[in-house]
Amino acid sequence: MSGHDFRALSLVGTVIAIIAGGAIVAVALLGLAHAREEARAKRCLSILSRYGTAFAAYAEDYGHVLPYENVGDEQHGRVVWSEALTAYMDEADRLCPSVDRSVENHREGYRINSKLSRRSADPPQPYRPLNSLLSRPRTVVLFDAEYGGRKQVITSATKRVRSYDYETGRLIWECRGLGTNAIPAPVIHNGVVFVMTGHRSPNLLAIRLGGEGDITHSEFVLWSSTKGNAYTPSPLLYGNILYVLSDRGFISAYNAMTGKPYYQQQRLPKSYTFKSSLVGANGKLYLSSEDGDVIVLKMGETYEVLATNTLAGQSFIATPAIVDGAMLLRSETGLFCIREQN
Repeated sequence: MSGHDFRALSLVGTVIAIIAGGAIVAVALLGLAHAREEARAKRCLSILSRYGTAFAAYAEDYGHVLPYENVGDEQHGRVVWSEALTAYMDEADRLCPSVDRSVENHREGYRINSKLSRRSADPPQPYRPLNSLLSRPRTVVLFDAEYGGRKQVITSATKRVRSYDYETGRLIWECRGLGTNAIPAPVIHNGVVFVMTGHRSPNLLAIRLGGEGDITHSEFVLWSSTKGNAYTPSPLLYGNILYVLSDRGFISAYNAMTGKPYYQQQRLPKSYTFKSSLVGANGKLYLSSEDGDVIVLKMGETYEVLATNTLAGQSFIATPAIVDGAMLLRSETGLFCIREQN
């Protein structure tokens, strides 16, 4: 082979190497963007959880009412809800992780849904009792459920779930089929909201957003399940798997989009009762029981117990909080911080 042929092959090899290197960089950038978006989503869920705790603490201190939802009025002692919660949350914990900090109203990344309880009054009554929302839901949910250009506020209640237009408070859709005492909080994933009741006539509904009016018997209801539902604990959605923990210590895992059970009403290592919701991190599920045990399960399609940790003499009702590599466990008598030793 001549020297000219060697040079030609060398040039082709260089071009191929450049193309391959560019493809690797592109894939790496896509992976980085995905990781950042996933981190923002987790941060958003953490912030919403802290908002829920802050609202509950505010209501406990101020006669079981929510703070004023819109413009403050110092003359009448009214304070905007976001400012009213400053005593319960740090400012950095109150900002949406995806909002542009350079815009003037960047602090409005989250909104309160107290418009739903508006009643005509003269003068207006801005402070809303916690139990005054339409259809009297057990769980007040604040989250971003924008779909089709409309931001929705979704709340589960006795016998039905409803969605309201965030801007106007108008009813967008409702779906019947839930039981009584709707305590578990709704969760949302890929345009599908999951709602559940575990009291009389228990049911779990997977509802695709986008419908209007009464969608009870429509294609928007993707699947349902009446087995193994929780009365108190909220479900956990991680990846494409929905985990449901019942108060009596049975756990189920479903394909979130199809409803196919990977396992259903699986009994834990021993008899337990639960009030706290399950949480997840690093591929593990953490279940804190009223019996003082924290059971660790492997996330995934197969049921597997990884560990059982016992804190003797404790009873856990509050849902654990995971932050900065630590787990905070609040029992009836104490607060524990669990983290890996360095």
